[in-house]
Amino acid sequence: MLLPACGAAPPRAPRPLPTEVLNAAAQGPLEDDSFGAPRRAAEPVAPPVEAPPPATASVRVIHASPDRAAASVDVYVGGNGTPGASALAFRHAAGPLSVPTGAQPLAVRAAGAAAAAPLLSGDSPSSGLAHLHRRRLRARGQRPDAPRARRRGDDETAPEASSARVRLFHAVAGLSAVDVCTPAAPARAGSPARPAAAIFANAAYGAFTDYVAVPAGAAVTLQLRARNARPCAGLLRGTVSLTPAEGVATLVATGRVAPGANNVPRVLLVCPQGGEGASCTEAPVR
Repeated sequence: MLLPACGAAPPRAPRPLPTEVLNAAAQGPLEDDSFGAPRRAAEPVAPPVEAPPPATASVRVIHASPDRAAASVDVYVGGNGTPGASALAFRHAAGPLSVPTGAQPLAVRAAGAAAAAPLLSGDSPSSGLAHLHRRRLRARGQRPDAPRARRRGDDETAPEASSARVRLFHAVAGLSAVDVCTPAAPARAGSPARPAAAIFANAAYGAFTDYVAVPAGAAVTLQLRARNARPCAGLLRGTVSLTPAEGVATLVATGRVAPGANNVPRVLLVCPQGGEGASCTEAPVR
């Protein structure tokens, strides 16, 4: 049996370690205290996905309806409560208007009559031109001479040098299909006779023709003739002179077949395509 040395205090029992220390020892060292140990890479955060801007198209509107009820109109495109074109007068153009692509509602009302029923409604073109014109209707329940709209995209393909690419939109009220022709020329000294030639043959009312190439920079005289089984042989309905410019344009024949009716003359509008705010010029049909 061992006895404590004389004068020495008896040994104390060891104190238990606190629970927090025991738990920390069981978990091992923290990463911040582990020198040289690789750290866990942060999870990548994807950038916020932004919705692409809505696709838009440019639409120009040409007022070619001689109806007195539509002498001045507001044009609403894309369901917007504010007109895209205000107080658009007969034989004038508006645009280009920027509208969402695809079929968009189009409504035309008398100028300043936002609450009135539209004179016409439908879908706007996905791009290109919308022509407002007159159409005599025979369907029961519809009034005659109601305004109509025709829509078609533009073709901006550049013509060859010293030439122009043009198409026709026939909107002369009271006149069905027409031929637009260069007149015949009699034989002269040193030059043979030249027969009439159709630039646009059998152009239907309220419809676009295809594009054709014509010389640019020189004055040309064109005849507007009623459609006949033989091209350019129908009744002469008017003559117009113009000088095509290089580029692409839409020609709009408008007015009434009887120029004295409501004092509405026949006019050929020359509407250049492309460019901002390009306006139409007028060439009288005599």
